[in-house]
Amino acid sequence: MPFGTSDHNSVSFSLVVPDHSTVYPCNKSVIYDYNKADFSAMSMFLNGIDWALVYADCTSAFELWSAFCVVLQDVVDKFVPKITVTAYNIPKYPIKIRKMLTRKAVLWRAWKRTGSDVSKRKYLDYSLLCSNEIESYYRNKELRLIESNNMGKFCKYINGRLACKGRIPTLRSQDGSYAVNDLEKAELLQAQFKSLRAFLLLMMESIHPCSALCLLQLT
Repeated sequence: MPFGTSDHNSVSFSLVVPDHSTVYPCNKSVIYDYNKADFSAMSMFLNGIDWALVYADCTSAFELWSAFCVVLQDVVDKFVPKITVTAYNIPKYPIKIRKMLTRKAVLWRAWKRTGSDVSKRKYLDYSLLCSNEIESYYRNKELRLIESNNMGKFCKYINGRLACKGRIPTLRSQDGSYAVNDLEKAELLQAQFKSLRAFLLLMMESIHPCSALCLLQLT
């Protein structure tokens, strides 16, 4: 079909894009945006610190390092803004499943374009077929992993499925102090759990005394 004053023909085509109805798992995390950090203010703040006073009560290299980390963390919190980032974990499926997902996307677009019940039923039926195929893929994959009796691969697979990775970051208590080392973090978390346990006991006693007694015996 000619268009405008050109003697060339136009090309009609369709784009095959990922199915918008497919929801991939994602991890949201808050990170420091050092591109927008105020390094001049950080430098002025650090120049004004009395390091002799900061290290006055330190008796070991570990305590010196911990005191330095507390100051550094405070500087970062003051002068480095935070942003929320989202990382989508899009799995890599075999070619058969990828083709099925492409076909599913085509059916989804056809349903949205026509809005007919027939297109909707075709999409839902094929979507269920895709879900069953993906479930079977993971089931067989995990079964082969178990049968391989390879503890290293098993632990790597489990760690890859965990949502929370890495060590516990620096924690801040209610009085504004920081827990840097593992012992301080453990003590802070223990105190938080104790307060939560006391709150739960108080709530359960007001609702059902027997339930509170069971919780007290379990803990």
